[in-house]
Amino acid sequence: MGLPAYQLLGGAARDHITRYLTLFPSMPQGRSWAMMKNCCVSLIKQAVAAGFLAIKMEMLLYELASDREMVNFIHECRQIVGEDREFMIDVGYRRKNSNDALWVLRNVEDAKLLFVETPLHTDDIDGWHAWPMGPPPL
Repeated sequence: MGLPAYQLLGGAARDHITRYLTLFPSMPQGRSWAMMKNCCVSLIKQAVAAGFLAIKMEMLLYELASDREMVNFIHECRQIVGEDREFMIDVGYRRKNSNDALWVLRNVEDAKLLFVETPLHTDDIDGWHAWPMGPPPL
């Protein structure tokens, strides 16, 4: 039809979008928690220096970091990113228990994350329904 996809989907919903950079420090694969933290911090500093206004960090740390260490690190990353940029994280289905995932989310609320990707397995329908904010929209 020779039309842009947004027109085929009913027209523009906004006049601009904010693109974001996804940073992936790779999987831990034998690296220590300190090594992973240093890699993440280095990537964030490079993205900030390059002028990106929205940054998502893939924090696929699994058992390498405790929930408390993860919360502290998210706050540390937010400070590096700064308040004038959007910051998001992907935790790679880190929690299988909705209460544990919710504990982390509540403890990073003040980090003002734009979104947290996959804090709980998407198949955990009961877990999503147990959250005070309800299930995600379909």
